[in-house]
Amino acid sequence: MIRLFATLIILVSSSSYACECSQILSYKEYAAKASMIFRGQLIRAEIIENDDHAAEFTFSIGEAFKGVETGKLTVKQDITSCTLPMNLGRQYLVFTNPGQGINLCSGSADMQRVNFPEIEYLRSE
Repeated sequence: MIRLFATLIILVSSSSYACECSQILSYKEYAAKASMIFRGQLIRAEIIENDDHAAEFTFSIGEAFKGVETGKLTVKQDITSCTLPMNLGRQYLVFTNPGQGINLCSGSADMQRVNFPEIEYLRSE
């Protein structure tokens, strides 16, 4: 399990340097484009068997803003240069759509990088 997690972190973090987003939007624009928005803690990260370039990320949703309910949610995605680097136990603000995954170009971010006014905006929607 430790080897698997270390491999996942290396895949995600080493490839993030090559990511180029076509456009950077405001949180309001990211919120309008996303069908699911939540604040959650990453509780599991696992490479999918027989596919070294795909992973499943499971979150414990602490606050649901759009399209999801509190509880657990697993997101399956390909690991690309734009996959958001994540660590177990950390809190993330996730903007996503079915099949999109969690990436740097969708507005998703570590909660330590999110500003209070952005959270207040999401709570008011």
